[in-house]
Amino acid sequence: MVKREPHDDTARTISHRHAKIPATNLRVAIIGAGRLGTAFAIALARVGYPLAAVVTRTAKNARRARTLIIENTPNAHQSFIPLALDAAHLDAVPPCDLYIFATPDDKLCDAAARLAAVYQPASAYANKRPVAIHLSGARTHHELDSLRAHKFQIGSCHPLISVSHPVKGSDDLAGAFFALEGDPAAVALARRIVKAIGGRVLQLDTRHKTLYHLAAVITSGHSVALFAVAIDLLQRCGIDRRTAQKVLLPLLHSTMQNLSVYTPERALTGSFARLDGRTIESHLAALAAHDETTLDARRIYALLGKRSLELALEQQAAKASMEAAREIKLMLEDAMSDERMND
Repeated sequence: MVKREPHDDTARTISHRHAKIPATNLRVAIIGAGRLGTAFAIALARVGYPLAAVVTRTAKNARRARTLIIENTPNAHQSFIPLALDAAHLDAVPPCDLYIFATPDDKLCDAAARLAAVYQPASAYANKRPVAIHLSGARTHHELDSLRAHKFQIGSCHPLISVSHPVKGSDDLAGAFFALEGDPAAVALARRIVKAIGGRVLQLDTRHKTLYHLAAVITSGHSVALFAVAIDLLQRCGIDRRTAQKVLLPLLHSTMQNLSVYTPERALTGSFARLDGRTIESHLAALAAHDETTLDARRIYALLGKRSLELALEQQAAKASMEAAREIKLMLEDAMSDERMND
C-alpha cells in the first residue's frame, strides 16, 4: 500500500445539499498546485471530481492551495478534502486514476521520475492503467515517460489562456481551448475532463506541439511586449507610463473585438489598411533617432508593417492600390536595410 503523510488529514468526504452536478468516482491528484494547478483543481472539484491530494514544493503552499479549493467549490458533490503534501512526500499520495502535473516545465521530468520511484498501486488499482497528464504548452507528453514503467497512459492537456490568479483562472477555464496530445487513453480522459469543466478541445499531433506553443507566445507574451513598446513611444510625448497604458487599452480592446468577428485582413485598420504612404513615411522618419529604444521600435514597425501590407493587399486588389503598396514596400525595405547597416 502507498504510505500517507503521518501528520496530515486523511481524505474525508463532504457533501453539499445544493450540488448541481453528480460526482464521478475517478480520483485525481494534482502535482504542482501553483496558480494553474490550483485553478484546474477548483474547476474539477466544482464538477464532482474527487481530489485525493494536492502536492507543492512546501506543505505550507499545499495547505494554502487546499484552502482555496475548499473555499471555492461550494457546490461540489461528495468531493474529497484532499491531502496537502510537500514534494518530499509523494509516496503519501493515495492511489488515483488520474495524476495531473502542473509543475514548471523544467521540473516535469523530475516530478514524474519522483512519482515513478515511489508509486505502488493499491490492490483495487492493480488491474487498472492510471493516466498522467501535464498542463505544459511547450512540452510534449514524453516528459512523463518515466511513468511508463508502471503502465501509465500519458498525455498533455494545455489550457490556452493566461492564468494570473487561481480562482479567476478556474472560471476562465470554462470556454477555453485545451490542446491535447499523447497516448489515446490519456487523450480520451483529458477530453472527458475538459468537456466536464466547460472547455473546448484542440487535438494536436505531438510533432506540432512546439509550433503550437510558438503561436501562443506570439499571441500573448509578444503582444504584451509590443504594447510596452507603444507605451515607450507615448512616454516620449510627455505622458507618464500609467496614463499611457490607460490611453492605449481601449484601442487594444477594440482591436480584439474586431478579431473576434473578422479575419485578420478584415480586422486590420489604420495607415496600412488605407495604404497611406505619406503617414507611414512620417512614422519612419519619427523613428529615425538612433537611441536603442527608437531603433527597436523602428525594426518592429518595419517588420510588422510588411506583414500588415500583405494583409491590406488581400482586401484591396485595384491597380492604384498595388502602386501605393509598392511604394510602401520600398520604404519598409529601406528602413530594414538601414537597420542592418547600423547593426
